[in-house]
Amino acid sequence: MASKGKLIKEINSKEDFETAITSDTKLLIVDCFDEWYGPCSQMEPTFKTLASNTDFWDNRGQLMQMELKVVPELEEKYSELKPKSKALFLFYKGGKIVGEVFGCDAPEILRAIADNLPEWKPEEE
Repeated sequence: MASKGKLIKEINSKEDFETAITSDTKLLIVDCFDEWYGPCSQMEPTFKTLASNTDFWDNRGQLMQMELKVVPELEEKYSELKPKSKALFLFYKGGKIVGEVFGCDAPEILRAIADNLPEWKPEEE
């Protein structure tokens, strides 16, 4: 997951994570991944495709990625980060978790976005 789209920001520390989830009223989607885990790498094109629609995301959301090696310092405080799957997508809005998708399930990710952004119309599910 080396190359990032224009709107994909990396979370590299506990401070990055806490600032991101508490400072925005837009939908925040956090892709928690392990670099070595193949299915996580398979989700990168989906995440890049989401990020490429800059007109839509400008005022509605933020896409972020966090390698799971950052999780150990956070999982005690944030129960949603406790390992349940090697691929985990978390959805925050207004500082609260509003959705989670375990595993590399692109249709479920699109449904979670639609649940939190009614104006979102995925091209295919």
